[in-house]
Amino acid sequence: METYVAVTGPIDSLEWWETDMRAIKFPRDSTGDGKKDCYVRCGVCPMRMYKIVHPEDQQEALMNHIGVGKKGEYVTTSVPKLKKYLNLVRKLLGLKKCPLPTKPVLHMQPTEHHKAVAVVPIGTKKDNFNVDGVEQL
Repeated sequence: METYVAVTGPIDSLEWWETDMRAIKFPRDSTGDGKKDCYVRCGVCPMRMYKIVHPEDQQEALMNHIGVGKKGEYVTTSVPKLKKYLNLVRKLLGLKKCPLPTKPVLHMQPTEHHKAVAVVPIGTKKDNFNVDGVEQL
């Protein structure tokens, strides 16, 4: 079973929480006879959203290095419902779709031989400046 929660806080507190969650063990019936004969740990996989601030002319370099595959949304092929939610998040945040990488850094991509970080591109937004040329955050 999978349970999804949103967590926020200082990084050291988040790391402590994740470590604590990974340490929880639950009894489990491994043979099907109704007796709890072993323990299993929680699998904790964080799903975080990051805003990466970078120069506009370096968008392609960032996309090449960030860990997005050449075909783009690696995770959405295995979880098709995620595409619908990504479109909703884009709309809510006023983002445009991310450009695909031209030469992705391959060591970041998950394969059948090793686990890696799965990066789902959400969107991009240009910086906003006021009439005096000051960036508006």
